[in-house]
Amino acid sequence: MDRTDPVSLETLLGDPYDPANPCSEAALAAADERGVACADGERLLDGVGFRAELVPIRWGGRLDDVEQLVRRVRPLFRRDAALGYRYCLAPLAAGSPVWHAGTVTQQRRLADLLLSGGAPAAGIHDLPGDGADTPAGPRLSAGPGHLRVDGRRPLVVDADRADAAVLLAPTAGEPPAGGASVVFVDLGDDPATGIARTPRERLPGLRGCGIGDLVFDGRELGEDELVGPYGAGSGIAASTAPVNACVAAGAGLGMLDAGLFAALRFARQRRLYGQRVADLHHVRSSLAATFCHLLAADALVTAAARALRHAPDLAPVHAAAAHHLAPLLVEEAMNLCSVVLGARFYLRGQEYAGFGRSVRAMPLLALRRPDGPAGRPTILAGLPALLGAPDPALAPLLHTPLAVHVERLAGDAAAPDGGRAVAQRCCVLLAAAAVTEQAPIWAEPTIALLTGLLDGRGGQLADDAAEPVFAELERRAESGTDFFLTGDTVCRTLAG
Repeated sequence: MDRTDPVSLETLLGDPYDPANPCSEAALAAADERGVACADGERLLDGVGFRAELVPIRWGGRLDDVEQLVRRVRPLFRRDAALGYRYCLAPLAAGSPVWHAGTVTQQRRLADLLLSGGAPAAGIHDLPGDGADTPAGPRLSAGPGHLRVDGRRPLVVDADRADAAVLLAPTAGEPPAGGASVVFVDLGDDPATGIARTPRERLPGLRGCGIGDLVFDGRELGEDELVGPYGAGSGIAASTAPVNACVAAGAGLGMLDAGLFAALRFARQRRLYGQRVADLHHVRSSLAATFCHLLAADALVTAAARALRHAPDLAPVHAAAAHHLAPLLVEEAMNLCSVVLGARFYLRGQEYAGFGRSVRAMPLLALRRPDGPAGRPTILAGLPALLGAPDPALAPLLHTPLAVHVERLAGDAAAPDGGRAVAQRCCVLLAAAAVTEQAPIWAEPTIALLTGLLDGRGGQLADDAAEPVFAELERRAESGTDFFLTGDTVCRTLAG
């Protein structure tokens, strides 16, 4: 029996609105206030061996498909972003270089660590991104017969409790030796090893995740602690970035799914002007638009996850687009939900406190979005392949009103001097192309919403389009299914 499929995890973690549930919203809010992880939530996840999701099947784990991993981690993010961050995003980012370029011995060591319930620490600056930046921190130098690490790596997740760390360290020397290297360091607890840990501090926005610094003082590395060739770290990071970025973008949508449900639940409970808030036209329109934002982001992430397996040459640009646009869609959609909830999501300890936690967490989960100089080149460099034969990813749009934007994009690809605007347009068009394959009941209004983003009109729905979308939203909520393309069963109570 698979105890970590999405439905089983939902049942395991229980209804967040049930006060008797050990992983209830009340329990999560209390842990957040104390700045600690939810112990009962961790106990439940450890009991089913959740970190085996991050270990490839050949090493005894369950990791086989990124699309399925995204589905399995979303129940965690529905409850608490810190839980999902600690149990998936941080150890995934730390482990990816080892799975990609590590030796058999290193991979076996990492598998044993994760399967036993442990996890390697990762620096914040080593978390999902495009791998183009070399972080500041400890430097790795090579001498006759030895490798040595010196310096401080700040902002390391779980630095105080991790048994090992996977870090991207700048290396001394001229290219190809210079640049960065990946190291898989056994931390240990002996000061004589040349590693010290600073006291645990709260991570703003993710209070259940502790951070600290790792201080290296002439730490001698064994040959089995260098992952890949000396100086090859930036290339390794770039190669693993599509997987990390895709999972980060997709898993984080769990927060929006929970936030949309919370706003709908509140609107059905609350009465105003003698009727339910959910019966007010502008509220229904806002929640319908939020639903379309979520489905657009989910379609984009799903396309990116499938590209990893079926179109690996295009996977970097698809993943970069998802990692750029999905957080922006989530941010806009959460703003729409916040207007419905009003001041209540600011009240910590209340039943809608989880919404406030998610809002605080969103900036961290969007770290190093590819809208900076390191990400735009990935998207722009992929334009010729996206627009070319024999199977251009944007082909579904050529017979829609968005065709003019595709043609404009093709012109920009020949001389891409628009930078950010061109990359943004490419991301939105990829989302629209992914949406065209979905059910018309929401695909058509979602494409209209995305067209509004391209035309500068904003992400709003026409009045005649909002009502059927809202009806589908309520149908899913009442039937106990989530708001994603897959329509997985969820465990949560809809009042009113």
